[in-house]
Amino acid sequence: MIKKLLKPLIWIKDFKNNAISYLTKKADKKLGASKPNKFKTWKLKQPLWKQFLIELPIYVLILWLLNLLFNQLGYEVTPW
Repeated sequence: MIKKLLKPLIWIKDFKNNAISYLTKKADKKLGASKPNKFKTWKLKQPLWKQFLIELPIYVLILWLLNLLFNQLGYEVTPW
């Protein structure tokens, strides 16, 4: 008796889980999110010192932007 009463709720729960997985797979197929990142795989094949040199400008840019932001508030992020 209880099983028959709860059947619509179970169906809704299963439908929600199935809809989420279906839409996730559809979005992944459309966007190509599961494809390997060519730049990342290339960068990881490089020696460690080259990886550091590749990422260095990004870190410097982030520090520079944080310094600009926090200087407006009166803080110093970097000593330069």
